[in-house]
Amino acid sequence: MTVSALTRPGERDRLIVKFSQIDWTFCLALCLIAGAGALMMFSVAGSSWEPWAAAHLFRFGFFFVVMVILAMVDLRVWFALAYPIYGLGLLLLVAVELVGDVRMGAQRWLDLGFISFQPSEIMKVGIVLALARFYHGVSADNARLSWWLLVPAAMIAAPVLLVAHQPDLGTAMLIALTGGAIVVLAGLSW
Repeated sequence: MTVSALTRPGERDRLIVKFSQIDWTFCLALCLIAGAGALMMFSVAGSSWEPWAAAHLFRFGFFFVVMVILAMVDLRVWFALAYPIYGLGLLLLVAVELVGDVRMGAQRWLDLGFISFQPSEIMKVGIVLALARFYHGVSADNARLSWWLLVPAAMIAAPVLLVAHQPDLGTAMLIALTGGAIVVLAGLSW
């Protein structure tokens, strides 16, 4: 009997194996969409790469490489960081309530001097990671309709209420719907 390269201990941890497991069809689709966007910007700018198309392609290329690097990070690292990222996002949302920067009538930004950002963007990733980690430790029976549903409901409700108070209803709905989709996919009984 032959042993597959992926069944040998430690084989999945090799970078070349992780690199080969990336969905390159999806990556090609992303590149085509970004290329179409760059061509539109090129056209709108009167057949000029400046001021929009070149910057768009540079940013896309940089973050495409970041995406590939993050895709190769071991799942155990994401598992360990899930709750800390969620907790950091929640603390930053509370900080927005206390010392957030008001722009155009909404208190959504934190200004650190060298960078200004919206903590709700961190929470978009944090809610997915935290719920995935929570449901990883819950049995299939408890993922169905039971009192265990109160924990993910609270995990979703806290950032949704903080973001809705900013007011940013669109992002609040996105966090709620993303969290709800994860709860359903985890096995919530209809």
